[in-house]
Amino acid sequence: MNLNERLKYYEIIEINRRIEKRGIVDNNISYNKQQRLTFRAFNRFFDIYLTPKKGILHTNFKCREIDGYGYEKLCTVNPDEYFGGHLHGVANSIVAISYSDEGSLLGTVQSDGEIYIFEPAKIHFVIFFFFFFFF
Repeated sequence: MNLNERLKYYEIIEINRRIEKRGIVDNNISYNKQQRLTFRAFNRFFDIYLTPKKGILHTNFKCREIDGYGYEKLCTVNPDEYFGGHLHGVANSIVAISYSDEGSLLGTVQSDGEIYIFEPAKIHFVIFFFFFFFF
């Protein structure tokens, strides 16, 4: 099944991600590190300011990936790749974003009564496993 059959609407977006501010001394002050994302999607321009968001995941959080066949495996989660923020110039906007190991964006943007969801396309595909046996 291809992506068009699985989703009513989707866009493939190109994201410009850059570090706006980095403190000289690494500490836990949230504004010591700031990132900015810009991209165009859903017929609008997104200009997002992000800071690291600690405390989203419990210290004992465990991650599991389950494929389309129900096979399960443990995965790693980097707590430093979770961010919160806002849209530049938009009052009361809320952004929660994380990045996968490959750099894929996963998160939501709430603005003007709308919720925009961003996720990697690969989660909509069944992953096939091939086993090779040599005798």
